[in-house]
Amino acid sequence: MVFKQVLSLSLTGALPHNESKKLYTFLKLLWLSLLVNAVFTIVDLILAKNGLMEPRRHPGNAFIEEETILWRLFVLFVFRAITNPLFEELSFRLALSQKKRDVMWGLSFLTALLLTFFTDIESLARPYFWFMTHPVVFVLLGGLTFLLLRPLARKVSEIHEFSGSETSLKWLLLGSAVLFSFIHVFVSPTTEYWFLYPIIYGRFFVAAYIFAFARLSLGFWYAVACHGAYNGLLFLMTILRN
Repeated sequence: MVFKQVLSLSLTGALPHNESKKLYTFLKLLWLSLLVNAVFTIVDLILAKNGLMEPRRHPGNAFIEEETILWRLFVLFVFRAITNPLFEELSFRLALSQKKRDVMWGLSFLTALLLTFFTDIESLARPYFWFMTHPVVFVLLGGLTFLLLRPLARKVSEIHEFSGSETSLKWLLLGSAVLFSFIHVFVSPTTEYWFLYPIIYGRFFVAAYIFAFARLSLGFWYAVACHGAYNGLLFLMTILRN
């Protein structure tokens, strides 16, 4: 019910602008996202203990293994808490405003993100940028895609006119949540049992809706901050636990 109200208010532009209320909502959403993650983590531990799933090593850690511990931790924290949340929010939730420019940039950055995930294009730039390769390639690909999309501005305008309703926003939310869950397949635990997939990837699907709630009710940068704080706190808790 609350989420439906936010959908309606976001379409009419009647969302509150009180900063203290925004901060309070932000903290509630952050707490909720951490609570959801804790529940899924407990389920993961139970499944792992019974041999139903195995943890997967993050593929992005390999290229900094030869560095010192402190430097590795710093680089990983920057990626987990700053660059990744920013890029993922640009790719998956910027377009939720359904404004033409946001839709175009959202599609551009989503294309860039998918290219960096499914191709080895970053290897071409790594000798020049090292650990900054992903941010540089992401921004360059996003900008290039945006320029290529500009001739299709009329088509995007037609899409924008077709959208702008609660129904179209719901489909955008669902699509972005599914894609957000899908790209995390590379960092999620593995299992031979297909019926466990909703449990393994469920945390990302729920998190996508929480960050979307922040995007629609508070604004884009609040969504980035919520995502970044969520990732950063989980990273710090992992370090302290180990």
